Amino acid sequence: MAVKEFFWRYYVAPIIYDTGYNVVNTATWAALLLLVAFLVYKLFKKWGIEADERFLLSLTPYVLTGVFLRVAEDAELVPAPHRYFLVSPLIWLELLAVTLLVLAACVVTTAAKAEGQLSVEERMRAVEKRFGVVGVVICVSTLVFFLSFGGGRSQCVCLWAPLLVFLLAAVAHILTWAAARALRFEFLAGAGSYVIFSHLLDASSSYVGIKFLRYSSKHVLESALYSFSVEAVVLMFPLKVLVVAALLYFLPFLEDRKLQSVVLAAAFVLGLGPALRNTLRMSICV
Repeated sequence: MAVKEFFWRYYVAPIIYDTGYNVVNTATWAALLLLVAFLVYKLFKKWGIEADERFLLSLTPYVLTGVFLRVAEDAELVPAPHRYFLVSPLIWLELLAVTLLVLAACVVTTAAKAEGQLSVEERMRAVEKRFGVVGVVICVSTLVFFLSFGGGRSQCVCLWAPLLVFLLAAVAHILTWAAARALRFEFLAGAGSYVIFSHLLDASSSYVGIKFLRYSSKHVLESALYSFSVEAVVLMFPLKVLVVAALLYFLPFLEDRKLQSVVLAAAFVLGLGPALRNTLRMSICV
């Protein structure tokens, strides 16, 4: 098989024809993900970034930006060949590059302005503030793009779906918080609670989409539960809590705080990204 044919068959064709993942591109994306994670870890260590509650909040607009662009492709609002750059995982790699560039600029400009006058914590707060503000500007600009291409003019608008998604996630999060407080699981507080909520939101969006709107799922575990019963998908709530709780419990065993931050930020994005994408798709019936 020629190199060109190999590249087309395993990388290009799955993107253009939306045939999904295969063994070759899955292995490639996994290796690339590990490489990117190592790069992010090195940058976090160099810049002194820690994924606390404020940082995760400042990261949220960038996730929303990716969601708007991804759903624009889902809804076929962008014509080919430009739409192929909005397909996963390319869109998330592109967004990660933009996010790191903005974060680097915020670190450099803050350091130049501070000139040794700010403490490490104060400098971190200033970086997070600038990073969040720029993220909001990018997110709003992307939303304008999304609406201008027809994202807000869908013939079908389903407003009850996002309300139900957030309501179920909020109730599940309150119950989890109450249980964690009663059991004195302090590792589920702070930034950990943000990660828990992002994955509960993901579970909620999957449950609402599958049960009420007859969406299908590409998630292996969700598909397995759905094969038993639609109601069985509700088990994603406790399963998500158990998996994320285990991650947060063992996270402190990683002695490197910057490595902890990379894992925490990645877990947050992996929950919030799919959750918001599912919710927006249901809202405009895509």
